[in-house]
Amino acid sequence: MSMFAALDKKRVVTALVTLLIAFLTGHVMQTFLADKSPVAAVDEAPDAAPVLRSTEEPKPLPTPPAATLVPILDAPPVLPNRVEERGPWRDAAAQGECAPGAAASAAPGATIVVTVETCQANARATLRQGDITTHHKTDAAGRAEVRTPAFRERVELVVTHPSGSETLTVTVTDANTYEHVALQWNG
Repeated sequence: MSMFAALDKKRVVTALVTLLIAFLTGHVMQTFLADKSPVAAVDEAPDAAPVLRSTEEPKPLPTPPAATLVPILDAPPVLPNRVEERGPWRDAAAQGECAPGAAASAAPGATIVVTVETCQANARATLRQGDITTHHKTDAAGRAEVRTPAFRERVELVVTHPSGSETLTVTVTDANTYEHVALQWNG
């Protein structure tokens, strides 16, 4: 009794009114505002999933923000003293013969253009620069041209194709002015 004596009438009335409002709100929501649509039944047993209440087409998923971003890049500068190194197979190709081989040259934006000639359509060519390895397929003429970033000023590339393996060295003078990133995974 001493516990109830400590409560004053104002607190008791406030608590009772709050409980009454909560009870009436729940009752009104369950009785009058609840959706009365039927539940799908299979053999008189209620189904776990209710019937679709809407006949309109579902809204498409929103476009992720990254898909709407378009990089705006200025054209990379062209430096006058680029070193281009090409393989000897270009002379044979100029004479109309097909000579398997590979060549590499520095390109704008601290990149390297690697050209592989295998003389076989859809042949596999592998390009390795340090720990980064990429695989490529030649076209119907047996040729593949790949643009790859230069991670250093002096780049050593190992090109492997059905006719053999070649090591190409290219000097990219503007490699230190760019930061390239490569992602690699197993699988």
